[in-house]
Amino acid sequence: MKFFRLFCFFLLLSGIVLATNPAKDLFIPAGARATGAFGTFWKTDLRVFNTSDSQCNVTISYLPRQVFASHATSTDVTLNAKEVKVYENVLETLFGITENTAGGFRLTSNCNILAESRTWTPAQEGCVGTYGQRIPGIPKDHEIRAGEMSNILYIDNTADFRTNLGMIETSGNGSTVVLHLYDGSGNPVGEDQTVNLGAYEDKQIDGILNSFGVSSGSNYRVAFEVVSGSAIPYSSQVDNQSGDPIYIDGSVARQGGGNGGGGSCGNGKYFGYYVQTNNGDWEGFINAALNVTVDNWNIIGWDEDDKGIVYITPSNYVILLGYGGTFDTPIPIQDGVPFEISYSLTYTDSSGKQILTGDFVIDGTLTCNYLTGTMNATIKALDPKYKDYQGKFYWNFEGGLQ
Repeated sequence: MKFFRLFCFFLLLSGIVLATNPAKDLFIPAGARATGAFGTFWKTDLRVFNTSDSQCNVTISYLPRQVFASHATSTDVTLNAKEVKVYENVLETLFGITENTAGGFRLTSNCNILAESRTWTPAQEGCVGTYGQRIPGIPKDHEIRAGEMSNILYIDNTADFRTNLGMIETSGNGSTVVLHLYDGSGNPVGEDQTVNLGAYEDKQIDGILNSFGVSSGSNYRVAFEVVSGSAIPYSSQVDNQSGDPIYIDGSVARQGGGNGGGGSCGNGKYFGYYVQTNNGDWEGFINAALNVTVDNWNIIGWDEDDKGIVYITPSNYVILLGYGGTFDTPIPIQDGVPFEISYSLTYTDSSGKQILTGDFVIDGTLTCNYLTGTMNATIKALDPKYKDYQGKFYWNFEGGLQ
């Protein structure tokens, strides 16, 4: 009779990640409460630290993958000064989810917090201990934005390892990303893949090389290009023998730290480029950029970069309207907290006669050194002669510190 001894080896590294900064808006791109292969059962533990000297309110939102969309939920918790709260098996104990589920998390707060998660499973039968991967809370400011690219390594598909590629949408307006695959020598491989993400959608592509038509190989690289919106990418390399994963971060640490982390946050002139336009009642376009002047978290000026709005009315009039200026009273805002500004303007003809009014509503968020938002405008005619100039339109904008 032959006897066999089962040896259990587990990788002690939990992932390749960047050091994180305290922030008021954090994303954890992956978590689970789910049955896996070979008898594994994965669950996510979460720890949240209030770095401030006062009580802190935190909203924890679960952002499930599309197949688990009905599990989307959020809850509010309170942390005392310098308190660390521990949520073991967070999806079940905090959100009451008892079915298989997988997705990411968003944590927003009125003060700076740190968050860490560990997604783990008990070891296989006959072994002791646990294994899994640590995934930190990543400041929203570390997202990959429109026009930017992140390179993700450890893209393998061999007898020993396979790699999954994941991402979480962070703009709240939906994003489009393009995935480019390269071999170790920098040669492009396969067809580029376009991925459209819904607002705050969490997505993982299992066996990413297979999706490019590569059945096996190692040392590939994925270039993660954001075309519109913003997202945080990652990869997870899985040991095919044990199922043990490591997390590879694809975010970028920006100068000035996370939102609320210091640097130039809350001061300076922010340049908002229009990334999406919907002209409502009119066919036309926006030929402008947005400049926002902020002093110590107070908006003191808002202008249109001396170009204004260009649109074509139903009667084919081409109109150029400005929509900015300084505010009599500075408008206080908070880091990472949505704000709304409403104001009205009056327009005159060449003789000085008032002919139009414009009512503007700006909904935006300034997160450290990045501005996003939407402007809505309603133009009304004071003189029936200019009734064709009436209409409503809106557009989205985003941009960074000049």
